[in-house]
Amino acid sequence: MPTPFVLPHPESPCHVENLNSISLLEAQGFMGPDASLETSLFEYGIAWKEVEEDGKKMILFIYGLTGRKGHTFDRCTIAADTDPEKEWDWVEWKEIQDFVGAGVNFPKGFSLPEIVQSLIRYYGWENVFGTSYWEGFKIEKN
Repeated sequence: MPTPFVLPHPESPCHVENLNSISLLEAQGFMGPDASLETSLFEYGIAWKEVEEDGKKMILFIYGLTGRKGHTFDRCTIAADTDPEKEWDWVEWKEIQDFVGAGVNFPKGFSLPEIVQSLIRYYGWENVFGTSYWEGFKIEKN
């Protein structure tokens, strides 16, 4: 019988010890732009899952800190009901729409993680999530 999955810090879904290996992330249901979570993180630089914080649905993003030594990551939560056009009112949405090859309704009809991923690809993580003031954390590959 397989060993039951135990989260190191079940009371704190954003704790880095809950996020430091592909197997832990897969067991928690993280997903990304690729079917392989490892590829999503180490090639696309992003993964996400819905969590609850103080009774509110949030999207927990894990993203690669480009320009840092080795593969290091940080995390950020954004309310699941965020209106992207209000949150990122400085974005040139037509430019993003053209960049990702989306139809005329972008960002309408796209999930928040898809929109955030597109914004990061175009503007960079620091412009979307803000500055990361620490060295980040490592994620072990399987």
